[in-house]
Amino acid sequence: MKTPEVEGLLQDLQSRYAFQEDLLNSLNATVVAQGRQIEQLQRQCQHLQQVIRGMAEDVEQMRPATNERPPHY
Repeated sequence: MKTPEVEGLLQDLQSRYAFQEDLLNSLNATVVAQGRQIEQLQRQCQHLQQVIRGMAEDVEQMRPATNERPPHY
């Protein structure tokens, strides 16, 4: 036999459990979304590194050789 006090405590615990379960699901969704965003940012960084390397190679090819004489000689 449940007393009104025990019944109230049980309802309070059930309510808290439901809230915590909802919060846990929300936090889990946030972690998953952040993981996807981190992966996307890593791919973008890798792409930018490749672009920068390509630009650096282009700049190196455009530099005159240090052993060459200037054209006015």
